[in-house]
Amino acid sequence: MTSGKLPAVSWISAPEAFSEHSNWPSDFGAWYIAKVLDALTSDPDVWSKTALFITYDENDGFFDHLVPPHATTPLIPGASTVSTANEFYPGKAGNADYPAGSFGMGPRVPMFVVSPWSTGGFVCSETFDHTSIIRFMEARFGVQEPQITPWRRAVAGDLTSAFDFTTTGTMPSLPTTSGMAPKDKLRHPSYAPTAPSAGTMPKQESGVRPARPLGYDLTVTEQAHAGTIAVTLHNAGRLGAHLQARLVTPVGQPHSYTVSAGASLDASWPVAGDYDIQLHGPNGFFRRYAGHGDSTLLADVAPAGASHQLQLKLSGKPGQQVVVTDAYGGVERRLNGNGALTLDLRASSGWYDVTLRTVDGSWTRTFAGHIENGKPSSSDPQLGR
Repeated sequence: MTSGKLPAVSWISAPEAFSEHSNWPSDFGAWYIAKVLDALTSDPDVWSKTALFITYDENDGFFDHLVPPHATTPLIPGASTVSTANEFYPGKAGNADYPAGSFGMGPRVPMFVVSPWSTGGFVCSETFDHTSIIRFMEARFGVQEPQITPWRRAVAGDLTSAFDFTTTGTMPSLPTTSGMAPKDKLRHPSYAPTAPSAGTMPKQESGVRPARPLGYDLTVTEQAHAGTIAVTLHNAGRLGAHLQARLVTPVGQPHSYTVSAGASLDASWPVAGDYDIQLHGPNGFFRRYAGHGDSTLLADVAPAGASHQLQLKLSGKPGQQVVVTDAYGGVERRLNGNGALTLDLRASSGWYDVTLRTVDGSWTRTFAGHIENGKPSSSDPQLGR
């Protein structure tokens, strides 16, 4: 690095001692990363044209409430507007050690983007995977990788949204890691902590971070159909999106839906009596359809104009009373069955979490997510409280 002879693309695989696996102190990893950064930033000319991606291959899946995207397969029901070819492993007949299954994506892992165009502590909530770094090289050098599947290209981004190439920033001063340098070359035993007698839930770090603008623009429109919850998934954004439907009541297998940019997809789930269906998508997108029996009451939400305004519309009987609870505003309001309401989301940077329910509790709809307007915003303030 310091000789000025770096190729256009370099891969650095840290030795085991600096990989932050459990049998080595994590301080060793911080020390190693600092050494790499020191080398890259020692030459201003090199640093002025460098982007460093720091990735981790695992996090054990602990504390992650999000199910990773999976293409619809013979084992996962649903639908996709893009080809899912080569996203399913058929297994080996008669060999239980090689069962059939989706290649899918794994639990989320940490990733840092360090460069002159990614300063400021911004978070980027677009869905990425291991192919995203390859696609970043595609975008930078114009060389196509033919082995990335259409489904993965639709769902995972190319990492360009993590940057702001219109501005450049200087390398900030970082805390010293001199005291974290390895003191020996021995392989340390894996750390085995003693479980506490009384467990406590971990707490989210307080506060919010600035966030990059993203190209997601999803809407879900419900239609009235006897015996089913029927919706149309529409993607007006420039990014493809994966959504998972969780059939809580009646209990059913999760369904997978992929909607490419500019496409729409119809989905329906049979219900009888009590029902509770929850739809999860990227960037905090969430919809819940719960209640009892068929209902002619429908609700719709959509951005109102280009600002952070959200409009709720009800379609039902004028005499029906619906209670509207805004998790960010902390207030309850009432609407009749064909009323409308506009919420100002500027204080929450475009984040919303609204629940509508009838007074008798027989019908509930929840709408949550983030309105993107092409400008930087912030991470979800509800999570940082």
